[in-house]
Amino acid sequence: MNKILKQSQGQSPPIALSVPDRAWHNMTPNEVESHFGTDSSTGLDEATVLQRLAQFGPNRLATARQQSIWQVFLEEIREPMILLLLGTGVLYSVWGNIGDALTILCVILLLVGAEVFNEYRAKKAIAGLSTLYEPTAVVRRNGQDAEMPVEDIVPGDLILLQAGRRVPADARLLESYSLAADEASLTGESVPVEKDAHLLLPDKTALAERSNMLYAGTTVTRGRGTAIVVATGMHTELGQVVGVAREIRQPRTLLQQTMRELSFVLVWVALGLSVLVPLLAWLSGSLSLQQAILTGLSLAFATIPEELPIIITMVLALGAYRLARQHAIVKRLQAVETLGAVTTIATDKTGTLTENRMEVSQLSPHDRDRQNGDADRKPHGGQSALPHTA
Repeated sequence: MNKILKQSQGQSPPIALSVPDRAWHNMTPNEVESHFGTDSSTGLDEATVLQRLAQFGPNRLATARQQSIWQVFLEEIREPMILLLLGTGVLYSVWGNIGDALTILCVILLLVGAEVFNEYRAKKAIAGLSTLYEPTAVVRRNGQDAEMPVEDIVPGDLILLQAGRRVPADARLLESYSLAADEASLTGESVPVEKDAHLLLPDKTALAERSNMLYAGTTVTRGRGTAIVVATGMHTELGQVVGVAREIRQPRTLLQQTMRELSFVLVWVALGLSVLVPLLAWLSGSLSLQQAILTGLSLAFATIPEELPIIITMVLALGAYRLARQHAIVKRLQAVETLGAVTTIATDKTGTLTENRMEVSQLSPHDRDRQNGDADRKPHGGQSALPHTA
C-alpha cells in the first residue's frame, strides 16, 4: 500500500512515500534518509514540507469532540427525577395554576444550570492551560537550523536534540552523542534509556528496547543528537495509545450509580403515591377527576427530593475547590468522588504517580555553615543542624 503525496500547482513533482518492508529500527540511517528523500546536511525544502503537511496534517494529537453546553443540558434533562418534574410542570401549566408550573420550571432550571455551570467552568480552566506555552523544536530545513512550532513538523524532517528538550515526534536517530531519553510517559520506565544511532535491531524488538529510536512525548535527559521524523500526530506511538484510550467508554462512578438507582426508586414511589391516593379520593367522591390528578402531581412533586442533586453538586464543588487550592484542576466533579473513594494505591513503577523529578526545598550556603559551624554545633560534639534538602 503506497501513500502518494498530491502534487500542488506551481510546485515540483512530489516524492512518493511507500511503507517500508522493515521496521524503522531495523533500517540504517542512510536507508531512512533515502526513503524520505532527506539530505542530512540541508534537511527538507519548503515545497516538500508544504506537500507533506497537506498530506499528513499538523503534528498534533486529535482532540476528542467536546460536549457543547446544550449537550450537557440535554443530558441532565434526561435524568429520571428531572423528567418527572418536567412532566409535572407541563400538566400543572395545562390544568393547574400557572404560578405552580413556573415554580417547578425554575427548580428544573436551577438543577440543570448548576451542572452546566460546573462543566463550563472546568472546560474554561483546562482551555486556559493550553495557552500557557507554544511547544517548539529545533528543525533543519534548507540548510539552516531554526526553532519552529511542533505542529509544523512533517515526516522526513531533521530534528536537533539536546538535553531538556521534549521529543516532538517519532524519529529514527541519525547521530547520537551520549544521548539518553526519559520514556516514562510511554513505557513506564523511570530510568533514562541510553540511545545509539548506529544500532540495528530486529523488527520484533519491544518498544522499550528500541535504543535507536525516539518517541513523541518523551524527554531527552542527556547528550545531543540528530534524528529524522518517521511519524507525526496520531500515527506516533503516543497517538495510537491515545486513540485506544478514547475508545474506552467512561463508566459511571459509584456515586452516579447509587444516585441513579435512588432516582428510579423515588420515581416509582412518587408515581405510586400520586396514583393511589388521588384514585382513592376520586372513587370515594371526595375530589373530581381533574382535582385528583392535580393532587397526585402535588404528591409527586413533594415526594421527589429535588434539592438532593444541588446538595451533592455543592459538596463535590467544595472538594474541587480544596483541590484547586493545592494547584490541582478538576475537569469533572465526579472525579472528586472517585478520588475520595480510593483507599489503597498499589504501584510498582517509580515516577508513575509522581513528576519523576526532585526540587530543592531549602538551601544552606556553604560559607554560612563554615562561619556559624561552632555556634550550631551541639555541646557534646554533635553534628551541626543543617536545613533539610530534597
